[in-house]
Amino acid sequence: SSPSVGRRSLRTWSPSSRTSRVVAASRASAWSRWGSTTLFDGRSPINDQNRAFVAALEADFAEHGIDVPIYWGNRNWDPYLRDTVAQMAADGVTRAACFVTSAYSSWSSCRQYRENLFDAAEGIAGAPRLDKLRHYFNHPGFLEPIVDATLAALADLPDGLGEGARLVFVTHSIPTV
Repeated sequence: SSPSVGRRSLRTWSPSSRTSRVVAASRASAWSRWGSTTLFDGRSPINDQNRAFVAALEADFAEHGIDVPIYWGNRNWDPYLRDTVAQMAADGVTRAACFVTSAYSSWSSCRQYRENLFDAAEGIAGAPRLDKLRHYFNHPGFLEPIVDATLAALADLPDGLGEGARLVFVTHSIPTV
């Protein structure tokens, strides 16, 4: 279970997450202020979403008779990726498919994750081979529900508003204005 409870999680996230970089105090303070005023009571919903995702995968695997363990590790918060890789090694895992929950292809969601996987395994005796899976931003199983939900939302707008509606995509933030 993650120790991220309430407002503490976002206030401490930024400085604790950067093991290879120094985070400017002003950036950490800005992150803390943002976290203190979100709709989520200063707590990122990402870990809860990941817990639900892992539980859904475990249930689906069990339903289909797939006997493969599922591990979860974060690069920026508990459970940390390095701790997860160490547990995998201790459990005898020799190779793992790594699904990154960032759908899009960018430096931070592609190359940085590859580097994080390498760094997490480095120096761990018996660390498994970690194979990062492809991004899914352009996979039909990802796009079709987004298109369907967007069309449904546009159809639900009051008469005349759908034609002039603007669609804005954001990551990591939910605008309130």
